[in-house]
Amino acid sequence: MQRYFGLMVASAAVLILTHGARAGEIKNGYLASEQIAKSQVGAVDTKVGKTILLGLDADMSGSLAQSGEAIRRGTMLAIDEINAAGGVLGRPLKLVVRDHRGNPARGIDNIDEFSQMNGLVAVIGGVHTPVAMSE
Repeated sequence: MQRYFGLMVASAAVLILTHGARAGEIKNGYLASEQIAKSQVGAVDTKVGKTILLGLDADMSGSLAQSGEAIRRGTMLAIDEINAAGGVLGRPLKLVVRDHRGNPARGIDNIDEFSQMNGLVAVIGGVHTPVAMSE
């Protein structure tokens, strides 16, 4: 299972990289304040410009936190496998996790924050349909 998930993550990253998409171009119609977005983005270590960021937006502390943690662990297994094999196009992957707590409004804010991150190529979602639909 982890091999298929790893291939899926790698394929998504390669597709986005080879088509020249930029994280800053992603728009979802909902804008958080610039000040909040900048302060939160600053907390992410993006010093290595060659690092490819993958986002995880899931319930990490609410009623389905075990599901969020399972998704995080599976994603990290895939990322570790991909990085051990040389990364994607020679670039390492790094996971950035945000907790939506099962709240659609928080999920929208998380997606807006992800859209401001340089080097972010994909966001993996959790199991809450209302959050995913709002995002």
